[in-house]
Amino acid sequence: MSFLSFPEYNGSCHPDDWLRNFKFVAAFLGRISSESESELVNLALLKISRSIYNDKNIQISNFSQLIEFLKADPSFKIFKTNSEQKLSALKFTYLTNVQDFIIELRQLLSDAEIFDLKLQKQSILKILPIKLFADSFSLKIAESQSINEVFINLQNFLFQYNRVVKYGSVITLRHIDTGKLLSSSLERYTGGSKQYWVCIKF
Repeated sequence: MSFLSFPEYNGSCHPDDWLRNFKFVAAFLGRISSESESELVNLALLKISRSIYNDKNIQISNFSQLIEFLKADPSFKIFKTNSEQKLSALKFTYLTNVQDFIIELRQLLSDAEIFDLKLQKQSILKILPIKLFADSFSLKIAESQSINEVFINLQNFLFQYNRVVKYGSVITLRHIDTGKLLSSSLERYTGGSKQYWVCIKF
């Protein structure tokens, strides 16, 4: 691991994440303890795309000023807008893994810098399949006092949603008396619905 292989900041990620990774590499290489903050900032500036930082007259001497500078650049506004669009397009279906969905949702909320609890709740409610449990789930979200509580209620809701039999669900039926599974056949009924036979699988 070296600064040579460390990725250049070009606006494609959140500045906070990029700087956190930069500090990690600097600490790993022992630079945090051996160099001043201004020296590390000068090193970080060398890893910023010249489309973003090309004015040597701009005085940036600490990490706070660096973050302020990066967030003032148009590339950050574009990144946030893109994150908001990804958030709006995020969908949960019966095939979606609950854990992966919540991780992505939290990351997009952070990338879009949606930190206000009310706005977070609104963003979550917009993208969820809540028709089946709209009233009860919306009430739980509205009563949540923290974003952690929101995500706990969200997890419970999504697990409940996944247990509902919907179009496209795969189910297994077992005969109670024999314990045998029900199975479909390639044979069809000649009358009525003309659907495939269903029988106990021995």
